[in-house]
Amino acid sequence: MMNRVKASVDGREYELEASLLAADYYAEEFAGNLKAPYRGVLEDDMPVTFRRSRPTVEAYVMADKDGKPVKDDDGNLIPVEHGGVKVDVPNKEYRGVDGLALVRYVWAMGAAAGSIDERWEDFFERMSHVDFSTREMTQLFLVVILDLGGGHIFRKPEGHADAVDADDGQAAAGGSADAGGDGVAD
Repeated sequence: MMNRVKASVDGREYELEASLLAADYYAEEFAGNLKAPYRGVLEDDMPVTFRRSRPTVEAYVMADKDGKPVKDDDGNLIPVEHGGVKVDVPNKEYRGVDGLALVRYVWAMGAAAGSIDERWEDFFERMSHVDFSTREMTQLFLVVILDLGGGHIFRKPEGHADAVDADDGQAAAGGSADAGGDGVAD
């Protein structure tokens, strides 16, 4: 499995790399410089972009004896941790595809692959005036978030079947699977 893909932005093709070098470039430029919920850590920010791009999310809610969702007196579904019924609910964080976040990822991953040799400021200035189409943004999202993110950055390495998976709360918060927060499962 290669950790490199090609992506097109404004008619230019870039090679992008999911690597520790990309994560390092990203952190050097953005750690502490972004507004919440972004942190400037590649492996924490990419899931935020994915989560916020989804108009609905799956949730488990209380169900009646027939398996239909139950609402409280105010008409709201009642969430449950275990059991219940799975439903799609509106995503309160929905923002559509975050183009600026994608451009940050492209810069860091392109710099790691050697296809982008500009400083972030210069790359951002050039990208600020790009006429992105919905199709191009969607393709960029698929390549960066799903192919590189899901296929490499967030994959479970072979031989780690017993590795600890983050639970939904930790994954949503960008936290690690262990209580120590150092990113290494005990």
